[in-house]
Amino acid sequence: MGLLDVAGLTSGYGGPPVLHDIDLTVGESEWVTLLGANAAGKTTLLKTLIGVLPAASGAVRLNGREIQALPPEERLRLGLAIVPEGRRVFTRMTVQENLQMGAHLFGGGRAEDFDRVYSLFPRMAERRRQKAGTLSGGEQQMLALGRALMSRPRLILLDEPSMGLAPKLVAEVFALLRGILTEGVSILLVEQNAKMALKSSARAYVLRLGRMVLSGSSADLAENPEVRQAYLGG
Repeated sequence: MGLLDVAGLTSGYGGPPVLHDIDLTVGESEWVTLLGANAAGKTTLLKTLIGVLPAASGAVRLNGREIQALPPEERLRLGLAIVPEGRRVFTRMTVQENLQMGAHLFGGGRAEDFDRVYSLFPRMAERRRQKAGTLSGGEQQMLALGRALMSRPRLILLDEPSMGLAPKLVAEVFALLRGILTEGVSILLVEQNAKMALKSSARAYVLRLGRMVLSGSSADLAENPEVRQAYLGG
């Protein structure tokens, strides 16, 4: 049993299912990557795990507890957080206010949580009074990660954190993720930068047309001819 266990999950948007019979596991302090082409169902899976979309069938367990019937805020309380695609920071709020929003279920943030985030992201400490909309794309991604950490998660779901970032900033974001991992927080990453994601993670899954078609260690999948052709440029 892992920290997150998904079994037989089927989900969609009210019409025909987008996801079909998905099985997936993320262990304690483990980084798992989810690869797939556009419209494979990756974001749908994250939305179902966090509770924004209801599942038609299947089970989702967090630390052994069935959470499929719980609303998003209860999943957050139990240690599941998400950094959505596009970062979605509150642009008219300051860095500090954005972080407070990440801890709104816990009274707006504890001093030790701010200290932890500012220690991990010193640039955010420097800009704590700056409006989020004035930050660079890389800084907004750091803020989105910090906001997720304010809820003291055990598992963070990340949707395309490198999207729109320059290569140097992508490397910086992945280094920050490795730092988060060493603090005992697990990661489930959806990412188009397959080379960087497979290099950084322990295990990976490949999703195609709503079905899991491959899984294994990231090192093994990086050598898989099908994965190399589809995601690593041959």
